[in-house]
Amino acid sequence: MLDQLRAMAVFQAVAESGNFRAAAKKLSLSPSVVSHHITQLESSLGIALLYRTTRKVSLTDAGRELLRSTQEMSDAANRGLTAMRLRADQPVGTLKITCPTAMDRPPYANAITEFSRTYPRVNLKMNFTMRNVELAGSEFDLALRGSPFGLPDSSYISKKLFDIHSIYVTTPAYANARGRPVRFTDCLTWDRIQFPPSSQANIYAFTGLDRSIAIPDARFECDSPQAAREFILAGLGWGLMDYYLVRKDLEAGRLIQILPDASVPTITFYALWPANAGNESLARRFVDFVAPRWTKLDV
Repeated sequence: MLDQLRAMAVFQAVAESGNFRAAAKKLSLSPSVVSHHITQLESSLGIALLYRTTRKVSLTDAGRELLRSTQEMSDAANRGLTAMRLRADQPVGTLKITCPTAMDRPPYANAITEFSRTYPRVNLKMNFTMRNVELAGSEFDLALRGSPFGLPDSSYISKKLFDIHSIYVTTPAYANARGRPVRFTDCLTWDRIQFPPSSQANIYAFTGLDRSIAIPDARFECDSPQAAREFILAGLGWGLMDYYLVRKDLEAGRLIQILPDASVPTITFYALWPANAGNESLARRFVDFVAPRWTKLDV
């Protein structure tokens, strides 16, 4: 089929040029190669397409019919190529993204909103979840995810977006009623607000505690950072929160930082997308747009 499509393009050039030499010059081929394509095409079809003379060619009835088809084929191809060039200049289409629930709020959502305003012909479908969705076999084009332990090796392209710094917080009243803690173990009898939901193994890895020390279950465990913040503000316990989310609460005195000397791993956020996505893909364009905006954030 590919050989025939190539031969049809050569045939169109000959038919429109009126002779082999002009067609060869237009296609940057030798006249003998042009002649070979026409001969092969006629042989495969079992019908003559051109009447040849020493100076020019003319079309048979079958040749005129085929020329109409090849011109339609060329027009369709040109429309497709033009559409692809327009996509590069003015992206259009649907981009499906899976990302953590924490990114459904400022400052992260601000850059997403700005991208949507800059590229109004791109439809975004955002999936906010605490579950790490595997891109392979999924409907998503791009995954944004955070981890304090780095990313596993994979065939996907990854790009670091930003780091999140977290602190342990509670209300002044809650801490004053129990005494200011010095070590993480001093808080084990306190009511812990756990975000994000995590296994005991992950908590041990995150805090660095010896596994011989029992960690009680959290009083509240949720997949919404805003809900966790509200629980803590209500005086229901203590927890680890993104600094950016509670900064104003700290400045206003509604919350205080506890365990300032505790080792808290930095959570790094990454973008992941398939390796075969081109530089002009919507996924790559989105990452290139939001990455510099998120890198500047004091989070």
